[in-house]
Amino acid sequence: MATLEYNLRYKQSQEIKKSYNIITTKKYTVKKAIIHVIIKIIYGLEQMAKQRFRDVKQGHIKKSNNIKKKELTNFNYASNSMKIKAFLTDSFMLVMPIMYIVFYLVMGGREGFAAHKAMGWVYILVPLVIIQTIFMFKSGQTPGYRAYNIEVIDENTKKKPSFFIALFRNLSAILSLMTFIGWIIMFFRKDHKTLHDLLSRTAVVVKYEK
Repeated sequence: MATLEYNLRYKQSQEIKKSYNIITTKKYTVKKAIIHVIIKIIYGLEQMAKQRFRDVKQGHIKKSNNIKKKELTNFNYASNSMKIKAFLTDSFMLVMPIMYIVFYLVMGGREGFAAHKAMGWVYILVPLVIIQTIFMFKSGQTPGYRAYNIEVIDENTKKKPSFFIALFRNLSAILSLMTFIGWIIMFFRKDHKTLHDLLSRTAVVVKYEK
């Protein structure tokens, strides 16, 4: 009888240990995937910055020093209130649908998202960056920017950004979000630029009808 009880307890302890190993393995896999994504983003930002530097050096893109100061002052930079309103509009039109899909279709509910928050945010941010990049490449405007008649431009060309600059800007926006100060600095600058605007050499301006 004692032997039977001992065997039963032993089996239970082995099952608990097995379950714990499965859980810790899943957590390790999730952490590993997150680290891999972060490394990829940092590597991508570095490569884009290097390519942009090469283009400037080879003359494909004019250096900002060659741009007259008078031309720069012609920019009618979007106000902070316009940018915040556009951000809230994009949050409602772009972020909320993506979050709903991730919460209930990908993660199986809020409990699943709460159990794997880091991976959940990766699922949210990756498609958001892709969608915003496509909008900015096509017209320089997201739905929120279009609603308030503002647009993103490349300060070197004074036109809508290329695909890679738009992608670089949106990836840099994640850095601004993580540091928070990247967004705050726009309140202390006359041109109302955020960290991702400064890194990508873009600007948010009022769009003039041609």
